[in-house]
Amino acid sequence: MKNFTSRFLALVFATSACMALNAQDNVITLKAAGTGSEGNTFYSDKSPISIDGEGVVTNSTDDAYDDWTVTGTVTLPNALNTTFNIDFGAFEVTNLDGTSFAEMIEQRGIDRAGTGQLGVRGGAGNGIDEMEGFYFGLDLADIPSTVSVRLTGIRFQYMGGGEIATVTSLLNKENTITASDANDDGEVKLPNGDGTVDISSFDLTVKGGTSTPHLVMAYNSGGIGNFRILGIRLEVIDNRTTGINDMGLNEFTIYPNPFNSVLTIEGKNSLSAELYNINGQLVKKEYKTAGSRLTLNASDLPSGIYFCKINNGTTTITKKVVKK
Repeated sequence: MKNFTSRFLALVFATSACMALNAQDNVITLKAAGTGSEGNTFYSDKSPISIDGEGVVTNSTDDAYDDWTVTGTVTLPNALNTTFNIDFGAFEVTNLDGTSFAEMIEQRGIDRAGTGQLGVRGGAGNGIDEMEGFYFGLDLADIPSTVSVRLTGIRFQYMGGGEIATVTSLLNKENTITASDANDDGEVKLPNGDGTVDISSFDLTVKGGTSTPHLVMAYNSGGIGNFRILGIRLEVIDNRTTGINDMGLNEFTIYPNPFNSVLTIEGKNSLSAELYNINGQLVKKEYKTAGSRLTLNASDLPSGIYFCKINNGTTTITKKVVKK
């Protein structure tokens, strides 16, 4: 089955402070390490990540200078004995309307707390102050084309009152989500200001043999500071079984959006639709075996943001919808 995710807005799940970025097969978690490089003019870095013949994943530099503490096991045979790179860097947003990432930001120095959490130098402090942040990208030039890597999560720490983290895809700036601690206005609430924003449905996927140095940006849009970034989460994918490509994004129509009570979904063949709330809980599900139109009655649900996952047997997308 092909699995495609809408390039509009993300289905987001927040994990609590007591939950780490969960380790499982073909999922790699990277926690910023205190041994990583930093400096006032050290603006960006490239970290090699190696998968050995047993599937064990490491930050393949001298241990004394590792950027990340890496956890993960890869079971895909075509991904073994390979190395790819994480691109990341610090910045200050200067023009959100810029047509390219370079036009949107000015570089800033990378800072690390004593245990590694990422911050930005040059502002009021060394954390992530107002309009400061980080970008992340992937370089898979030396990975087989049968393998892809997807960036699926960013973990924040020390987020306090009034601080808002905005996460935006640099492949499509309409894919964006905000996060805050439990008492503020982010779409995702991070208990105690510590948690992971799941951005799986941004579809930040890079195919083996290619590179995308600027996939996603995360910055402080709350007006005050400062929090830090603890780590990121990646997924390693076998393209031979998932059918990753650029098709399928226009196979469905969902309307109206915003909606009052009923969503109408049009597509090809049989259709299924699942509606999730902002916490990732499934709240509605409908299936139609014939025809190309399905209705989803959500009249009993409260107003708010939801995410509709639609499948026609060969293609799956997820789109953000708003109930009035």
